[in-house]
Amino acid sequence: MEFCKGDLVLCNAGREKDRLMCVTAFDGKYVYVSDGKERALNNPKRKNPKHIIKIRIHRSVDFTV
Repeated sequence: MEFCKGDLVLCNAGREKDRLMCVTAFDGKYVYVSDGKERALNNPKRKNPKHIIKIRIHRSVDFTV
């Protein structure tokens, strides 16, 4: 599964289990996630993609104002 910076994910393994986090980076093998509280943006947690679930959110924001 492909991840993009800014995707919301749900951790389903480890200390962060059942915690909603945001993807800060993806290098092909690992996903780096942060929640802004326990894990700051400058210190993301490295997670195996098998241990997270991507949350599908449809964004329909028009920025042409």
